[in-house]
Amino acid sequence: MIKLNVADVTPPTLTLLPPSSEELQQEKFTLTCLANNGLPSHWHLHWYINTSSQIKWEEEWNPGMLQDDDLYSWSRSMTIAVDNWRKIFSVTCRACLGSLAPLTVTLKAQPDSLDTNFNL
Repeated sequence: MIKLNVADVTPPTLTLLPPSSEELQQEKFTLTCLANNGLPSHWHLHWYINTSSQIKWEEEWNPGMLQDDDLYSWSRSMTIAVDNWRKIFSVTCRACLGSLAPLTVTLKAQPDSLDTNFNL
């Protein structure tokens, strides 16, 4: 069992990176959730999708990397077919650590026009 004191915890800053307009012209695109400047090293990033139907996506996880300031950085990417984007209402990246309240960042979809209609 790992015990954490609140003083030992630095929540990361979450940033959700939408795909480029060029990437949206392809069959699939990637969303990336970046978590920067957190401590300790075992924050977990998870995707949550609010959708009108079942969809599939591929994920890639990059574990915590120690930075020069002794804090950690992580990322989790999700690759999804453009056709499935039309079924999604929102995508949320959540950073969790034990029983602490999770941190979230949400991207709202505007499925009628895929160009660059992503709202954080």
